[in-house]
Amino acid sequence: MIAMDARTEQTSKRSAGDAGTMSEAKTPIDLDARVAPELADVLAQVPERQVAAEHLPAMRNFLDSIAEPAPDSVTITDHHTSSSDGHRVLVRTYRPIAAAAGALPCVFRIYGGGLITGSITSNDWTSGSLAAELGVAVAAVEYRVAPEARYPAAIDDCHAGYTFIEKHADELEMDPDRVAILGVSAGGGLAAALALRLRDRGNRPPRLLLLRYPMLDDRNTTTSSHAITDNRTWSREFNLFGWNAYLDGRAGSDDVLADAAPARADDLAGFPATAITVGGLDLFLDENMTFAQRLAAAGVDTELHVYPGAFHGVHNVARDSVLVGRWLDDEHRALRRALFAP
Repeated sequence: MIAMDARTEQTSKRSAGDAGTMSEAKTPIDLDARVAPELADVLAQVPERQVAAEHLPAMRNFLDSIAEPAPDSVTITDHHTSSSDGHRVLVRTYRPIAAAAGALPCVFRIYGGGLITGSITSNDWTSGSLAAELGVAVAAVEYRVAPEARYPAAIDDCHAGYTFIEKHADELEMDPDRVAILGVSAGGGLAAALALRLRDRGNRPPRLLLLRYPMLDDRNTTTSSHAITDNRTWSREFNLFGWNAYLDGRAGSDDVLADAAPARADDLAGFPATAITVGGLDLFLDENMTFAQRLAAAGVDTELHVYPGAFHGVHNVARDSVLVGRWLDDEHRALRRALFAP
């Protein structure tokens, strides 16, 4: 079943209006007219962006240049393992200084970036803050990005990182029976792909799969994928570029595998309990809602939160807003239930 608390059920009903409006026609919508009032000023200040291969180095350098360090309340340790092709993979762990000695629950966090940007450095603050807030260990994996490294490099690196913490849980002071996987945007798609691999290859499953506006479907045929064309957020243009960079120009073709685009999976039975969070004005809204419905139909405990008037990447530009605070509270509650329940 799809489980929601009373407030979230109400928000989802309101978001059905968002989705319904978008489903009337595959035409762009005006984000400024539909954005939540508290986010309007923030959206107005976000610059238009361009996406092309020649812009990627500058985009990546900019993200690293504005990155905030992890809070002083955590310790950071770097580890290395090898991917299936021998690539050296960085796994960075964050542990609250105030935590008692002994094994902590672990959140394996996969950051976003559209499969074309993103790094551990640009996510130090977020990963460290999560560890401090929840009192858990956080492990982040640095995966290769496209177009320099195409499928299956990113998912292979994520799988290697997860296998590393699974095998070395004792020395990392992590509890292998209390692990959640958190994936954001492209990292959400990689997290879902990782869950498929863990199920199919016999790895120990996580207690929870938490997917924040995950990038799941390379086909780009949904109504919401046509509706979001504003390049101040993750738009159709960006999404087509990201998928084709990762899949070597084959996005939407018949031979794309499920561990590249998890929406392609024929069978979702055996997935871990899953929570999906997404904004009502997100390009991924339709594919996220469909994935949640399919998980529930497959007998997976599934939780879906839809936040009206929120656009993709709102956490990056409005993290002090009431809406983002409520969103993070919902995610943290789900993680606490999964990791600290008997």
